[in-house]
Amino acid sequence: MMRIILTNILFFVAVSFASAQLTIEPGCLNLEANDIDEIYMDIFITNSGTEEELGYWEFEPADDFPSDWKFQICDINLCYNWDVTRSSTSSFLINRIAAGATAKYTLKIHNIANTDTTMFPISGVSSGTLKIFGNTDFVDPSAVTSCSVSNINVDIEDLVIYPNPTTDVFQIKNDANISTVSIYNIVGRQISTVNHSQGMFHDVSNLRAGMYLVRLENQNGEVVKAMRLSKR
Repeated sequence: MMRIILTNILFFVAVSFASAQLTIEPGCLNLEANDIDEIYMDIFITNSGTEEELGYWEFEPADDFPSDWKFQICDINLCYNWDVTRSSTSSFLINRIAAGATAKYTLKIHNIANTDTTMFPISGVSSGTLKIFGNTDFVDPSAVTSCSVSNINVDIEDLVIYPNPTTDVFQIKNDANISTVSIYNIVGRQISTVNHSQGMFHDVSNLRAGMYLVRLENQNGEVVKAMRLSKR
């Protein structure tokens, strides 16, 4: 069976709440598949606080989640059955995230027709929301993924990177509000983050050929837009 790791993430926004010190990366669970066996996404929950946090979870597929997709969540203790939307509240299966530690959860997407002997391909685009809770009531999440962006004083349709594809450098059109540029690979690992000034060139000549994500932030640290960059 061929396993393809694909996280084609629009951008990454880890949302934390004052009641806890948990963040989620990637912060946007955008899912895209084109005739592949499965989507396999690692999700990292980091506790930046000074006390242990609990990591009960809830997963909500988007309204446009394809009808032939089924999902599975694996947390610290268990890989749950397909299409289970919440973690167990059993005391034997508590997800404990120590202060300063990072826990890895995994999201898998398969075709509902898959059997033990045959893999059916999946195609489509959708997303999901992962919420982390410190209680068994599943209220007031400690962290939650989000795919919303800020549209600050610029039409994001006019905010583009060029040339794209590129072999060495790229620029940003209509970049007056952009102060930070971050580049991620397809599995959500940050490769670089640099301060940006209007008209600046960004050198990517040292990157391997492939697809990357470029995230643009304004001076307030808000994500304005994220775009794919093809490096040749």
